[in-house]
Amino acid sequence: MAGLPKGLHKRGDWYIVRYRQDGKWCERRAGTDLDKARRLHARLCPAPLENERLPKGIYRRGAAYYVRYRQGDRWRHRSAGPEIGAAMELQARLLGGAPAPDAVRFADLVERYLKRLQTYFKTSTVRTHRTVSRNLLRFFRDRPVETWTSEDLETYIQQRLEKVAPSTVNGELKNLKATLRFAVEEKLIEELPFKIRMVPVVQRRTARIFTREEIQRLLDCADDRTRALLLVASATGMRIGEIRHLQWRDIDAEGLRILVRAKGDWTPKTNQERICFVSQKVVDELACYRATLKCNAAGDWIF
Repeated sequence: MAGLPKGLHKRGDWYIVRYRQDGKWCERRAGTDLDKARRLHARLCPAPLENERLPKGIYRRGAAYYVRYRQGDRWRHRSAGPEIGAAMELQARLLGGAPAPDAVRFADLVERYLKRLQTYFKTSTVRTHRTVSRNLLRFFRDRPVETWTSEDLETYIQQRLEKVAPSTVNGELKNLKATLRFAVEEKLIEELPFKIRMVPVVQRRTARIFTREEIQRLLDCADDRTRALLLVASATGMRIGEIRHLQWRDIDAEGLRILVRAKGDWTPKTNQERICFVSQKVVDELACYRATLKCNAAGDWIF
């Protein structure tokens, strides 16, 4: 297409930016808007600048560019990554005080994603995602998602691995991937800014399972309440939260079943109710335990 700079071309309705990164040629879709495509091209394919020709307030340290600016009575420095175009955009935002009108801020994106989760997931799940997102926000802060690079992701991973286990980092990366995919689905960004790969985790030993004899020894030395709780847990494999929310009406003595059902604001994991089949011994033990209680109506809690 005539009039387009070198490295920017059109494929169908999309503008494509072709640039070189780490010795390899890469392509990135820039959407259907020519002005936005030119801005992305200017960032990924900047004109070569020597250090002495860098704009005032921008300097280079190693492979990264930094912006020096004054905030109040103090001088501050912010990394802009390995691209001079990103450094110039960051400097313009810091000095002008006004972000680009079409920029997608990560903080805003997280809030929109959490609102989506509140519609479909339990409160505890939303709380977990919010906690994980805090660590991501501390690093990416208010930077536009379009300016992120794979080097930013690698830096984040290395910093987190110095403080937490690889499995914890993988949980944060899964949260980040889900948030960015949500942004793509909502057409807030054209595509993911980088490919997210999980950190290798050393396989730990398989959890030790109690034998029948060991379980029986636990039951023999437990009081009535603990014995009933351990018996239900060992016979059904139910989660502790599910056991704590059992009522006597959930015990089907004739059908030899225990019903896992929602109670008020509490719901089973993934909001799925289910049935656990048990033996006659479990039903009889629960009946004996119920006889020792003063509050043993159908709507009373078992534990």
